[in-house]
Amino acid sequence: MKGWRRSIGLALMVGLAGSSGRAVRATTATVEIAPGNAHAADVPTGTGGLLDEVRALRADVTALRERPEPATAADVERLRTELQRLATVDRDLSRRLDDRLPPTGPDSGGDGAAALPWTALIVGMLAGWGLSRLVQRRREHRRRGTLRV
Repeated sequence: MKGWRRSIGLALMVGLAGSSGRAVRATTATVEIAPGNAHAADVPTGTGGLLDEVRALRADVTALRERPEPATAADVERLRTELQRLATVDRDLSRRLDDRLPPTGPDSGGDGAAALPWTALIVGMLAGWGLSRLVQRRREHRRRGTLRV
């Protein structure tokens, strides 16, 4: 019986050794419960918080175990070789596609239809400006005959 209690105390101390305050609390809150006589009323109030802390620490340890391993130099080297392999496969595929496609001739300049709207716009702007200048001159000639006050 004595060894069982001692092992529980040691397990609590080892589990909570991350914080000195928690480890001190674990040693002071040791519960003396016989296996057949355990009742909820016999448990002191301080152990409820201790049990919650133990459960929280177990959850943290489980989360840390499920975390993936950090990358090693071998993993990086394996990725580098895989990237080199994929680069060569990409070059081979692009070369094969270039071989299968028929060669195209140089692009012809077009028939000039694309320049027609721009040309019409420029001609229209020049004609409009010229007409506006003629109309403005006529207005100026009319004003010459009037008296200004």
